[in-house]
Amino acid sequence: MALAFRSPNHHDSRSGAASREDLLKALETKFPASKSIDDEPAIPTPDIFASLLDDDHAKNEEQLPRIAECAVHLRMLEAFLVLKQKVATSNALDRAFGIAPKDTLTTVCGKRCRKTDTTFKERRKVKWNLFVRMAAWRFLDWWKGAVKTLPPLDVLMVWHAFLLNHSAYRNFCMTPVDASQRLAKEFPWKEIHNALQDDKERFFNVSSDVESTFSDHHGPFDLFKALSDHDSHSMMLKDALEKLASSPELQNDLAPAMLYFNSATQPRLSVSDQTRIQTLKEMVERQEKFVVNMANILWFRSPALAGTLERAIVRYSRFLAFFKDREDANKMPLVPTLDIDLVWHTHLCSPALYQAGCKHFAGRDSINHDDTLAQALLNDGFVSTARMYEIRFREEYNACLCWPCEALRSELGSMKKANGEVDFAAIAKKVQEDVEYYQVVELARRTGKPLPAKRDVEVL
Repeated sequence: MALAFRSPNHHDSRSGAASREDLLKALETKFPASKSIDDEPAIPTPDIFASLLDDDHAKNEEQLPRIAECAVHLRMLEAFLVLKQKVATSNALDRAFGIAPKDTLTTVCGKRCRKTDTTFKERRKVKWNLFVRMAAWRFLDWWKGAVKTLPPLDVLMVWHAFLLNHSAYRNFCMTPVDASQRLAKEFPWKEIHNALQDDKERFFNVSSDVESTFSDHHGPFDLFKALSDHDSHSMMLKDALEKLASSPELQNDLAPAMLYFNSATQPRLSVSDQTRIQTLKEMVERQEKFVVNMANILWFRSPALAGTLERAIVRYSRFLAFFKDREDANKMPLVPTLDIDLVWHTHLCSPALYQAGCKHFAGRDSINHDDTLAQALLNDGFVSTARMYEIRFREEYNACLCWPCEALRSELGSMKKANGEVDFAAIAKKVQEDVEYYQVVELARRTGKPLPAKRDVEVL
């Protein structure tokens, strides 16, 4: 992944984004390394998440998502991407699914040579497909269960994707007796924040009680670890996993593998649930592009995180207001920018609050977030939405959202609030220094080098 941290609509390569070589040099020569954990910078700073401690938020149905929730959402999306990368590159999972490379020895010009398995790269793609299907199975089993604790990351990923399809999720919730309670349930942002860690090997940590409660009812908490432990698998499970990987027509028949982990799932999954697994898998897949976009721009670790999210929430409220003027459902769709879409997704994760927000801000009982629209229609809708936004608010809609541009907006906003004289040269210098420092910290984090020592001021 590049270290430019640019938005997909970035329009000027001279914005100040340094090359990897420049950042490596700065890391080695310009910024002293931290000597202890206390000297390391906290990025983002803990105060970003302070509002998660406010238990009154659930009572205020007219309130939009907060900065803290949007920030946790960004961190969670990053965890989803890491999970996918772990599954895709795991040699242990290759062995578990029986798709390890099958290199062969051959003779060329009288010499024995190893012939590379040219089918391995393509066969390896089946792992994520099967992993998401298993996660969907586990989500349905968890959903139907009586005990509700924070689910594992794979189940959380499916739940999240389902929530973003508001109409489908609301209809799904109407079948159980406790439908109103399920719709009213807020997404567990605080618990997710506490569980997410920077530990590359175990980046989703929960208490032993939460882990055991889930595993007692739904199978292993860590599905990746359970599947990776290939040597402990029974012959029955090994055969089931290999059949799933080798026969596409059998990939809907997860029962032999899943029931090995937890026989209690059998009575809770119906025939309709089995067919729903494919739908849930497709929902997860449709979100993958957005997950990658968020990872590329990496607002979560930017110097202007608070400002970016604060502006995004304001822009989202304006976006919702557009729906008040649109009585004809067949009109061109309103299409959000990446920052607006992030807040929209965050709002959708708490269905009852979302419906109340739609009523308050848009004058509608609900607004469906349709992620199945054709790209051509989305492109036309985006142009139309941008035109409406810029006419009404006299502000650029499709603005560049990269680190330097966002840092500059935050600094100019601070100066405006202070009613002070604007020193553009000083602002430009500060933004350049802030962005460089944060990029160097991120490079050190990714490469496993000691982090630069923290500065007195760490966020704009």
